[in-house]
Amino acid sequence: MPLHVLGDHWALAIVVSPANLLPGNRVQGINPTYIYTLDSLEHNTRCQARARHVIKAWLVSAANSFLKGDVQDSDIVEFQVDDTAIQPNGIDCGPYVHHHLDTFFQMGNPQKIMDHFKQGAGVMTDGDLVNMWRYPTALQCRFTVTESILGELRGQNHSP
Repeated sequence: MPLHVLGDHWALAIVVSPANLLPGNRVQGINPTYIYTLDSLEHNTRCQARARHVIKAWLVSAANSFLKGDVQDSDIVEFQVDDTAIQPNGIDCGPYVHHHLDTFFQMGNPQKIMDHFKQGAGVMTDGDLVNMWRYPTALQCRFTVTESILGELRGQNHSP
């Protein structure tokens, strides 16, 4: 989910495996739900930590209130992805949110994402920024997100 922070900046939070909070799926300490944050501004760890804390509190409250669960803070693991792509200015945070989301879907786990950025993939060229806003690229991103969500839902429907 996009995060609007600092009044004029966008970052990204990704909640992985929220279905693990459902009463029938939850086994304490096993298969936790993860909250990842990725931010293209350097030294913005306090905002990321605050965002993860708010998301975690909401997930715990919602699971316990609406699903009659017994979810604890320890059922949700917070993870800040360091070494993400860093924007070179104060205005390109939107394309970087898109880049981080695309990278997450391509790579699949936070360690691979960090390795990906450490290998130099964190540098976006002006051409990357222009291409990100082109219509086919936006459609592909929407398609990828939709297919990932539908895949998760289909997987839940086929669980024993």
